[in-house]
Amino acid sequence: MLRILFLSLNVALLQGNPVAKEKDRCGYEITTTQKLGVTTVPDLFECLLPEYFDPLRVNGKKVALVDCDDKKLKKFIKPPPSILSLKGGHPMICCPKGSIAPPAENNFPICQGEAIEKYQEYDYDEDFEARDALGCVAPKSKDSIGAFIYNNADICTSGTKCKLGDQCGAKDFNNTKPPGYCGFDHDTGADKFCCSDLEPNDKPIKETQQPLFQKDSKAYPCSDQTANCERWIKTNPESCTPMYIGGYNQNSYPFMREVCQESCRKTASNFRSNKCEKGCVDEYAMCPQWSRSGYCHEESQFMYFHCRESCGSCGFKSALNTENQIEGAEQYTDLSSRSDFMCGKNKLTPTLTKEMLQMINDNQAAPKDEQLCTSVLISDRFALTAAHCWEKFRSDEFNPEKNTQTIQIRDGTIYQEVIGVRRWWEQPWRKTTCHSSTAYYDLTIMELERRVEYNYTKYGDSPVCLSEEVDLPNQKVLLQGFGQQPDETIGELLQLELKTLQNEECYNRFLNVSETDKFGRKGSTGKKNEISTSIKQSLYDGITDQVLCTVFTCDGKTPSLDAKAKCDAAPGDSGAPLYTLGDNSASGEISNQYLLGIHSGGTGSSAVRLKRGNVFFPKWWIRIAQFSNWIKCTQKYATEGKKSTKRVAQACDDPNFNGFTPKCNHTALHPTQLQPCKECESVLPYWNGQPYC
Repeated sequence: MLRILFLSLNVALLQGNPVAKEKDRCGYEITTTQKLGVTTVPDLFECLLPEYFDPLRVNGKKVALVDCDDKKLKKFIKPPPSILSLKGGHPMICCPKGSIAPPAENNFPICQGEAIEKYQEYDYDEDFEARDALGCVAPKSKDSIGAFIYNNADICTSGTKCKLGDQCGAKDFNNTKPPGYCGFDHDTGADKFCCSDLEPNDKPIKETQQPLFQKDSKAYPCSDQTANCERWIKTNPESCTPMYIGGYNQNSYPFMREVCQESCRKTASNFRSNKCEKGCVDEYAMCPQWSRSGYCHEESQFMYFHCRESCGSCGFKSALNTENQIEGAEQYTDLSSRSDFMCGKNKLTPTLTKEMLQMINDNQAAPKDEQLCTSVLISDRFALTAAHCWEKFRSDEFNPEKNTQTIQIRDGTIYQEVIGVRRWWEQPWRKTTCHSSTAYYDLTIMELERRVEYNYTKYGDSPVCLSEEVDLPNQKVLLQGFGQQPDETIGELLQLELKTLQNEECYNRFLNVSETDKFGRKGSTGKKNEISTSIKQSLYDGITDQVLCTVFTCDGKTPSLDAKAKCDAAPGDSGAPLYTLGDNSASGEISNQYLLGIHSGGTGSSAVRLKRGNVFFPKWWIRIAQFSNWIKCTQKYATEGKKSTKRVAQACDDPNFNGFTPKCNHTALHPTQLQPCKECESVLPYWNGQPYC
């Protein structure tokens, strides 16, 4: 079980033109922000490319490097001057738009030494004459537009100094948080850290750990993040060596030191202090703990290279590694392989005392007050949640360069861990809906930045099995989520027993949605209208075949029912899994547990309201069996590592699938018009953009 933590880093509120242009299900052009019920959002996915490369200012898009396909990367004859940003286990770049046609690049070297002085003797408008006479061009007097800004000594706090790593002592690297990263030496490329332990007699740090994972009895190598590294090395081998004049970078070293580490290791002497000669290993003993605490993305300038194995920027955990994670005769990676995929099996694991949990939370990088949704692991690299969770977050000035989405796994155990999300795919038919709160196609699959390590003996868990069963009448099921409790606290994992309903029975429970007055204290009319509108906005096509309904099992007439108890799914449980009960052993081990649904919405949850006689309508979920083919297809193509997010989505958007047809007889759920999509004022429901009933 896991929860999603939306981590915002230095978000600036910008003003600009709305994002254009997409057609809603009614055929009208809308902005993404209008679709989500927000007034305006700037295009925070756009970025600036170097002027020599993009003189017409077409601009690029902020993406993970894997999402900039080869056709676009080949526009870079020489490597880009810089990455855009570092994430927990992968770099982001400014990827050229398809219409960019960079001018032919000159191959003149940068003037150095006496040549710089001779160059300065020419007038400001004699650049070409100077270049032709001296055979070189003037050094850059500023960094490239959009260059990644490394930390410097200014980030070092009182009592620490920015020093080369070999000048720091052991105590600087044995804390619950990694030391600050303050840049690198412009002559050698050696990294610098904010150190306080500088006494002559202090014990030096022991660098380089034994590999956590091995291949052919040795450590995995450092990684190139793209196959283009070999091409760039051949044409620009000097880019693996720093070249700074007057404090400004003159080549592509800032890009190559992060993206092409293995190729540069083979090409340049003393590349990054020769640390890649030892392979993909952590440099410090605390790296595994730092990575579990969320510092791979929070302190990426330090962690990406120096804890490269734990963060998955290379090696077994890397998202670029297509190997299956195998334990005995079973594996945790390929969920399409029914014969050997280990899933649906869990046992009790050591839980944390309140003191230990508080200590971990205090030292974790991720904030605790922004938990919006729950989610569930379906393999060692992928998880599911509700699509509306991501829509809500994207509408709130999400900048992919500065923001990271994270999930937290094994919550409350000694193996609690925070992992960043690398990419995600919304169910493609979600865009046909007319309201962001709708229940339909409310499903997102997330690819993690690094692989989750599984070992059943040690961790006692496995990914969940996907149910293929569509007909689920009156079954007892389990919800696990971190949602709101009656005292309005959020973030504690709770398990509730619920019961499924057949779809027609579910609809019958909604027949009084507009008439009943048992919605809130004293039958508040305002509350009645609010809940009625909310339900109709979510279920305007009726209880279609993709929807699964559940009801609570609490009995409001039972005197022993605690008024503070939670009886049903609540805010914060969005994206939560709905499981079968599975097979329980005497030792507490559960097996054969299947994922039936992902929580989408509903109203009411607390026992105190139930005891007052308030109406609890059924909760609605996405029925997983209806989407298992899409989930498996997305996992398959994304794991191959050869397809961008867009191409994975295209490959798995089945052209033979025509959507789930509305229920014309579910008239109690058909609104007369849908807000905020005011164009949908004709008779509802719609199907494929046309009135259906």
